[in-house]
Amino acid sequence: GVAHFEGCNIHDNTAYDGGGLSVFGTATLTNSNIYSNSANSGGGVHVTGTLTMANSTLMDNRASAEGANLYLGDGSTTTYVLPAPPGYWVPATKCEVWREACDQGDNAAARACRAAATSCKMNLVDNVDNCNVTSSSCKPTTFNQPCDWQ
Repeated sequence: GVAHFEGCNIHDNTAYDGGGLSVFGTATLTNSNIYSNSANSGGGVHVTGTLTMANSTLMDNRASAEGANLYLGDGSTTTYVLPAPPGYWVPATKCEVWREACDQGDNAAARACRAAATSCKMNLVDNVDNCNVTSSSCKPTTFNQPCDWQ
């Protein structure tokens, strides 16, 4: 079945995963607010299934590991039906660090760069000033970035 949450204020809760709400199946969240919750991952909402949100906010939630407001597990999906509430927005892209491409050769440095590429997208400190540190497995950042992470 589908769990429907409408007109809810879910706040001041604590859990290991999903401080405010944990979605393992399918859920809809409409005209609701999830705030001031905490968890290891997914302080506001932890999704390993499917979540559809409309006219709802996730704010001021905390996570000790990842996903302060929203954590998306492997294979999960979350859809936000626009418009967002006044004064809020939904980012159009994932906030990650864009870097120069790795060499496609078969040498050790190229293989190490490709192996580290995924983790480097979330690394906000390693080789981000474009000085091309040779000891770094992360390539220098590109000039354009999808969001203001610096």
